[in-house]
Amino acid sequence: MAVASARQSVLLAAGGVLAVITLFLTISRDEVTKARADRESDEHVTSMYVEALRQLSDRESAFVRIGGIHALERITQDSARDQQAVMSVLASFLREHGSRPVGTEEPPNVPADVAAAAEVLGRVTGRQEPESRLELDSVNFFRLRLRGASFAGANMNQLFAKEVILDGATLTSTGLYSAQLRSANFRNANLSHAGLDYADLSGAYLVGANLTGANLTGAKLYYANLKDAVGLTSDQVASAHGWSEQTRWPDYLEPPEAERNIDDFQGGHLAFVDLLND
Repeated sequence: MAVASARQSVLLAAGGVLAVITLFLTISRDEVTKARADRESDEHVTSMYVEALRQLSDRESAFVRIGGIHALERITQDSARDQQAVMSVLASFLREHGSRPVGTEEPPNVPADVAAAAEVLGRVTGRQEPESRLELDSVNFFRLRLRGASFAGANMNQLFAKEVILDGATLTSTGLYSAQLRSANFRNANLSHAGLDYADLSGAYLVGANLTGANLTGAKLYYANLKDAVGLTSDQVASAHGWSEQTRWPDYLEPPEAERNIDDFQGGHLAFVDLLND
C-alpha cells in the first residue's frame, strides 16, 4: 500500500513537472513565432518603404510618384511607429516640388502629385500629431481640396492658398504669417491660436470657424464672411489692417468702424462674395 502510494506521488510529481515543461515550451514557441512574425512584418514594411521612396523620387512619371505617396499612407496604416518618418518625407516632398515659384503673381495649378502629397499629409497628421513642427513655408496650395485635413502646429508662413478648401480642417497653432488666403474656405475650421498676422483673408469664408486666440495683427478682412465665427474678440478685430462695409461679422461683435483702410483693398475675383448676404 505504501509502495503504491509512493509510486502515485512520484507519478503526480512527474506529471506536474511535465506540465510545467510543456507550458514553458508552448510559451517559448509562441514567443519565437511572434518574434518571427514581427521580424517578417518589419521586413515587409521596410521593403514597402524603400519601394515607396523609389517611386517618390521618380523624375519621369507623376503617376509613379502618386503611387509612392499612397504607398506611404498605407505604411502609416500598418505601422504606427513609421508615421513620423512618413510625415517628414511628405513635408520634404512638398517643399521641394510644391513651393510657389518666386516672383509670380498667379502660380499655375498645383501638380497632381503635389496635391496628392498634401491630401495624404493632411490625413496622416490627423491620426497622429507630429513630434515636431512640419515645415511647409511658401508652399503652393492654390485651389486644393483639403476638407477635414490637419496641419496643426505646422509652419505654413507665406502659404499661397487662394480658393483652397479647408472646411472642417484643424489648423490650431498653425503659422500662417503673410499667407495668401483670398477666397479660402475655412467653414467650421479650427484656427484657434493660429498665426494669421498679415495674412490676406479677403473674401475668405470663415463661417463657424474657431478663431479663439488667433493672431490677426495686420490681417486683411475685406469682404470676409465671419458669421458665426467662434472666439473672435474686438481686440483681435482692432489689430487687423482693414475690412470693408461688406465684411460680415458674428452677431455678438461690432467692429470699431464700418470700414478700415478700404483703399488698400486689391480688387479681383472673390469666390464667396455672393454669399455675404445669405
